[in-house]
Order: sequence, then C-alpha cells, then structure tokens
Amino acid sequence: MESRWGSYERHVLTLVTASVLAAVVSSTVLSVSLPVFSRALDTGPLGSTWLLLAPLLAGTCLLVPLGRIADLVGRRELYLLGLTVFTAGGLGAGFATGTGPLLGLLVIQSLGAAMVLCNTGAVVGSVFRGPGLARAMGIYLAGVSVGQMLGPVVGALVADALGWRAVFWVQVPLGLACLVLGAAVLGRLPERDRPSVSSPDLPGGALLALAVAALLLTVSTVAAGHPPVWVLPTGVAVVVLAGAGFVVVERRAARPLVSSRLLRDRVFVRANVGNMLSVPPRFVAATVVGLHFQAALGDPAVVAGLKLLPLPVGITAGSLLCGRIAARVGARAAGRTASAAMVLGLTILAAALGGGHYPVQALGLLVLGAGGGLFGAVVSTVIVRAAPVEEIGTVNGLRITLMNVTASTGLALGLALAVSLVPVVDRAAVLQARAPGPLGAALTGGLLLVLAVMAVVAVVAGLVLPRVPERD
Repeated sequence: MESRWGSYERHVLTLVTASVLAAVVSSTVLSVSLPVFSRALDTGPLGSTWLLLAPLLAGTCLLVPLGRIADLVGRRELYLLGLTVFTAGGLGAGFATGTGPLLGLLVIQSLGAAMVLCNTGAVVGSVFRGPGLARAMGIYLAGVSVGQMLGPVVGALVADALGWRAVFWVQVPLGLACLVLGAAVLGRLPERDRPSVSSPDLPGGALLALAVAALLLTVSTVAAGHPPVWVLPTGVAVVVLAGAGFVVVERRAARPLVSSRLLRDRVFVRANVGNMLSVPPRFVAATVVGLHFQAALGDPAVVAGLKLLPLPVGITAGSLLCGRIAARVGARAAGRTASAAMVLGLTILAAALGGGHYPVQALGLLVLGAGGGLFGAVVSTVIVRAAPVEEIGTVNGLRITLMNVTASTGLALGLALAVSLVPVVDRAAVLQARAPGPLGAALTGGLLLVLAVMAVVAVVAGLVLPRVPERD
C-alpha cells in the first residue's frame, strides 16, 4: 500500500470509521445514563445490568458466524444489511413500552451492529496492506474512541434534556448516512474481497454461539447476586459441553471457522489473548467511575459524562499514534509500554477517587485511555495482518467476540465488585445513583477494589504479548 492514499481508500476509511462509531455509540450510550433508564423503567439490579449487557450478549454470540457468512456471501451485502437492521432497531427502541420490549429491540439493533463490526476490520484489512495497514487500523480504531467519547455524553445529555426515548432516535441519522455512503463505495471492493469460502460451518458457529451465550448469561446472572442454585452448575455444564462439541466439530470440518494453522500460530493466539485482556481496564473503569460521579458525588448524568471525556480522548490519541510508535520500537515494546500506561492511569485514578480531586482523576483517565488506545491498535494490527485475506472476516469477528466476552464478563463482575460493600437491600438505590452518606462511602471502597483488579488484568495483558516478526 502506498503511503499516499487515493480517494477510494479515503472513502472506505471514512465509511468504516463512521459505521464503527455508530455501533460503539449504540453500545456505550447507556453507560452513564443508566440511572436515568433505571428510574424511568423502575428496573432492579438485574434489569439495570441487562440493559447494558443485552446488546453485547446478542452481538457477541454471532460475530464469528457472521464473519464467516461475510466471507462466503460478500462483505458488501452483509455490511449494508447490518446498517439497515441497526438503524431500524434504534428507531424502534425509542418506541419501546417497557423494559422487556426495549431489551428485545436492543438485541435487534445489536445484531445489525454485529453485521457491521465483523466487516469493518475485514474491509480495512482487504483494502490496506503493508505499512499502511497499521496507520489505517489506528484511524479506524480511533472511530471506536470517538464513539466511546460521544456515547456516554450524548446519552446523558439527551436523556436529561429530551427523555430516554430520544437517546435511540438520535442514532438514526448517522446510521442512514453510513447506509448511503456504504451503498456508494462498497461496490468497488477488490476482487480478493469477493466470496471465496466454500462453507459457513453452521454447526461450529452454532456451538460457539451457544458456548458464548451460556458463559455471558451465567456470569451476568451470578454477578447480579443471589441466583437460583441451578444457574451456576447448569451454565458451567452448557459452556463445557458446547465448547467441547465445538472443538470436535472444528477438528472434523473441511473448512473450520478458524483455520488450524492460525490456532497454532503463537503470535496470533497470544495477540488475541492480550487484546481481550486489554478491554476490561478501560471499559469497566468508564462505567464504574461514571457511577461514582453520580452515586457518590451527586453529579447529574450529563456532568458525569463530560467528566469521563479524558478517557476516550486518550484512547483516540493512543490509536492515532499506533503506526508511528510501533514502527519505531516494535509491536511488543509498544504494547508493553501501553500496558504500563494503563496501570499508571488506574493507579492515579484510584489515588484521587476518594478525595474528589477531579484534575487528578482526569489525568488518570487520560493516561489510562492513551495506554488502552495504543494497546488495542497495536494488537489489532498484528491479528489482522496474520489472517489470510479470504478469512479476514472470520478472524475479525473472532477478535471482536473475544473482546466483547471480556467486556461483558468484566462489566458484570465489575458492577458486582463495585457494590460488594453496599448492603444487598441498598444496591438498587446505588445503581439508580441514590447513594448518600454511608452508601456513597461504601461504593467508593468497592470502586477502589475494581480498579485494583483492573490494574492486575492490564499487567497480564502486557506480559502475554509475543515477539512479533516484521512482516509486509
């Protein structure tokens, strides 16, 4: 790939960046405004958790099979269908009549987002190769950061000013704009991006989706507190059986979801492990710190969202600097530097959290974000570069699936740890940002525990990164 891009490359990069921004906004729009929804819909702790987890759960279960379908039928078709479903789901969510219907429409919207997300990195990997790939991946992943920046703030501002229904309606114009742009530019994808996979491997995809769904359902239900006694053993049994079945089916499949060559590739496997572990520190921190600002400090949702802005600003900066830093010091050194930055940011944040010193808290969020953005862009480039062109859709789906699994489980466990020092009868009040006096102090103690756990996770993410050979 030439260092100077033509108009077609720029249009493709604009499309994937804007569409991933739309998808991320939809998944983060409730993170700060969750108390507004909890109060309006009168949800308890389990219902509040599911408003956050339902979109991640539905999309995550199908990312890898959808990536394989994209490799089979063509990325353009699935991309445009995904944008259509995503936009329609957001429009319908604004008309929901209660928690149940809203969850169902959020599931529909997340399925559309999954069709888009499994293709965005694949399209970038098909159009951009060689040294330009790291730069393109950094810009594309900056769209994730901007979405993380806009989602909580827009959600909080709109929920406070116009009501919770408008939170979903404001997503529709961006979805429509991406649909129009996608119809215009995706028809010119390179020939190597045309369908080339002979089988969608439906049995393997179904077993993987079942294992992921069972894992997330079990973790979220247990984390919500006091589940029925049968939930944990049943969930573990389903995960084990579905996982074992997936391994057996994939070993016998003529065209498995992920080729055995990639699963034997040490760089590919360890890069994916590091990537999935790098997600909870920034994702969980954003949610629990936003909860702290509202529940312990009494900030309105929009103020809490604005206070979180240094985190996605840092993620954007780290993503955009990926190509330059990785080219200078190498992928592993860049990743481990990013891991150290995440730990430093979490440490600064924890030190300032109890004292209410916002400038120091903002510095911690900024450093955490810069480390997370750099780490994600570096390892995502390594993963996409390792994939054969004809399997990029599947590999990108697997990459995002693993990230969403750790984000979902981390969020469920993070919320549980955050309120672990709060009496059980008061936890619903805390999640609705009603935690004065002793409850606020108990919440702060739980948040410090969450940040300590996230620091350990960030350290492990850096340690597992392999030495990456120079390619392209």
